[in-house]
Amino acid sequence: MKAIRPEVANVPFRDADGNGVTAWIEGFDPARSVDAWVLNAGRNIPTLRGEQEQLCRVEREAVSSWIARVDPRDVLAVCDHEGEEGEIGGWFGFRLIGDALMGRLLVDRGELGDMLLEVLDNDPSWGFSFSARSSDFTSTARDDHGSPVTVITRLAIEEIGPTPSPADPTAYVVRVAGREPKWSGRADSIERIERLRSRGVGWPGRRGFGR
Repeated sequence: MKAIRPEVANVPFRDADGNGVTAWIEGFDPARSVDAWVLNAGRNIPTLRGEQEQLCRVEREAVSSWIARVDPRDVLAVCDHEGEEGEIGGWFGFRLIGDALMGRLLVDRGELGDMLLEVLDNDPSWGFSFSARSSDFTSTARDDHGSPVTVITRLAIEEIGPTPSPADPTAYVVRVAGREPKWSGRADSIERIERLRSRGVGWPGRRGFGR
């Protein structure tokens, strides 16, 4: 196998279609990888902007532009936005598939990482939530009930992490160690995840955007 030159390994690889980016992480262990949907463009979700909860929608072009300039390794990975235990791993890839952004996380070795892999593999209520900043907010849109929606046309995602109560119910785990999570094969879990996806409002403690 041909060795990867250090200067090449440090540069993220971008897919030819512009919809994906992958970074090299030394000591990569596929058994500790997690693939998950982390953001759905065009979907109204509850977020916190400052201390106020409000609905937000990220435009697809904003996600595409972010992919074109981000190094996945620069995006923090902490549990439930708190980070009390420090980072739990590192992001090494993102790809925009349709309107959905998939992230690829390498979970750290150790007791905390082992616990996280176990939870993501067995509990369908867990998902992912992101925190970002934007220099371009517009609040002209309205949802079906007439509530204002902040539309994001440019953003910089700073952190994406696992959470037991994601604001966006479609931000869920797709694969653990390259296979479907164990919960996906259980009928009761399928029913639970469908209820989660159809839930209208997430826990208000989830962060979304800052200034």
